[in-house]
Amino acid sequence: MKTNSIRIVIVVACLALCAASLYAADDGWSPRSGHGMVVFQDALFLTGGLYAFEKNFFFSDTWKSTDGLLWSRVDEDPTYSPPRQLHGLLTYGEHLWLIGGQGSVYLNDVWRSSDGQRWEMIMDAAPWASRRGMTCIVHDDRMFVMGGENGNREYCNDVWVSDNGETWELLTGNAAWKPRWEHAAVSFEDALFVMGGAAEYGKMDDVWRSTDGVAWTKVGTLPAKIRGHCAEALKGQMIVFGGIDANDALLNQVWRSPDGKEWTAVEEIIPWPGRARHASTVYENRLWLAGGLTAEGDSNDVWHTKDGVKWKSASEQGMLHCGGGCGGCEETDAKSWGAFLDDALLLGVSSLALLLFRR
Repeated sequence: MKTNSIRIVIVVACLALCAASLYAADDGWSPRSGHGMVVFQDALFLTGGLYAFEKNFFFSDTWKSTDGLLWSRVDEDPTYSPPRQLHGLLTYGEHLWLIGGQGSVYLNDVWRSSDGQRWEMIMDAAPWASRRGMTCIVHDDRMFVMGGENGNREYCNDVWVSDNGETWELLTGNAAWKPRWEHAAVSFEDALFVMGGAAEYGKMDDVWRSTDGVAWTKVGTLPAKIRGHCAEALKGQMIVFGGIDANDALLNQVWRSPDGKEWTAVEEIIPWPGRARHASTVYENRLWLAGGLTAEGDSNDVWHTKDGVKWKSASEQGMLHCGGGCGGCEETDAKSWGAFLDDALLLGVSSLALLLFRR
C-alpha cells in the first residue's frame, strides 16, 4: 500500500512539472511592438521590438517556433547591438538579415545570422540614411529598402537594393509615391507594391506598383488611410490588416485584393484586437500575425489564417505538425496544448484525490 501511494505522489509531481513547463513555454517572448518576424529554416523567427510602457525598453532577443505557440529563445552573444524597433528583418539566401531601425539612435547598420543565435555585422553604416519605419522586402532575388523616417525626422521615398548586404545601389532617390514611413510593401505577381503610410501631411491610402523599383504607377486606393499596418501575399491575393487610421483608431480590419486596384473588406468578425506595428509573415500556407500595439498596450498574442477571413489563436490551433505524433491526423482533430494542459491538471488532481481517499 505504501509503495502504491508513493507511486501516485510521483505521478502527480511529474504532471505538475509538465504543466509548469508548458506554462513557461507558452509565455515565450514579452509583449512588444515594432518587431520583425520571418520564416527561416522551416520555422518562425521573431526579433527586436519595443515595450513602450516600460520606459521605452528596446529588445534584441531572437525567438523561434514551429507552431506559433511554443517559442524558444535562441540568441547568444554576440547578438546584434543596439536593441531596436521598426527595423527590417528578411530571409535572404542562407541567412537572416537585420536592417536599420531605431534604438537609442536611428540606425543604418546591416547584420546577418545563419541560425538566429549569433549575429555578424556586415555594415555599420550603409549608404542610405539612418532610418526607422521603412519597408524591407526581397524581390527579384534582391533586398530592397524603401522609404522610412530618417534621423532628422524627415520622410523618405528613396529605393535601395542589394544582393549581398554590403553593396547597395540607389535605384531612385525620389520615387513617384510621396515620402512616408510605416507603410507596407508586398512582392506579388512579379511586381512590388507599396501601400499606405504617413508623413507630416497625414496618413495615406494610395497603392503603387513597380516591376523594377524605379518606375512606379498608382494602381488603387485602400479603403482607409492608415499607417503601421501589415501586408502579405497569400494564395493569389494581397491582404492588408491592422494599422492606425486617420482618426488614430487601432484597426482590426482585413482587406483583400487580387491586383491592388479593387479592395474588399472582410465582413466576418475579426477576433483579434485592433493593433498597429505588429509583425506578420506567411508560413505553412497560413498568414501569421504576432504582437503589436493594442488599446491595452503592447501584446504578444499570435494568430493565423488560411484565407484572411477565419482567424485562429495559436493557443487554440492544436499541433500543426501532425506527422508521427498523432498518426497523420487532421488539424481539427489534434488536441491543443491548452487542452492537453487541462487534461494533465485534471488527471493530477484526480490522482491526488484518490490518494487522500485511500489514506
